[in-house]
Amino acid sequence: TSATKSNGTVFRTVRGRIIFGFVLLLVLMVVLISGVVFMRGEPRMIRQTEQTIQQTGNLIVAEILSLLRVSETLTMTLADLWPVLDRTEEAYLSVPAAFLNRDGDATLAGGGIWPEPGAFEPERELRSFFWAREDDGSLSFLDDYNDPASGGYHGDGWYLAGRSIRPGESVWSEAYTDPHSLAPMVTCTVPLRAAE
Repeated sequence: TSATKSNGTVFRTVRGRIIFGFVLLLVLMVVLISGVVFMRGEPRMIRQTEQTIQQTGNLIVAEILSLLRVSETLTMTLADLWPVLDRTEEAYLSVPAAFLNRDGDATLAGGGIWPEPGAFEPERELRSFFWAREDDGSLSFLDDYNDPASGGYHGDGWYLAGRSIRPGESVWSEAYTDPHSLAPMVTCTVPLRAAE
């Protein structure tokens, strides 16, 4: 009976009331804080997260557009070389490579000049000047496009796209894997102008 009597008097003692008050206060604080977090904090965190994602996406898009503009300008510059460079292999093996290197910029997988059949040398159908980026960042001249067994470059989609636009304009290919360098890429094509 003494145990029952002491259990019944827990709320009658000051110590019991203080413990009950602290427990009640703790429960109210948890409910209040949870309500504030769910009512105010969660929407604010969601908005901030959405803003951060939007800003990050905008930065990525701006960087990609900048790289595309640089590549397009570089391609137009190479096309402008066609009518002014001497039609010697030495000129075409040195000048375009210097433009393409861009301090070893790995975003530029390669590039070059692909003349129409007989345009560089009347007796040669395939005479392109193509450089591909190596794993170490350097550019290497690849003569694969000039191999008659390769089927030629004149039927490739990126090449055909250039035939449908005027000089000074550019067109971008769909993404593909380059058969010679085996790198995934998109290609900017600018038609060559005739010599003036």
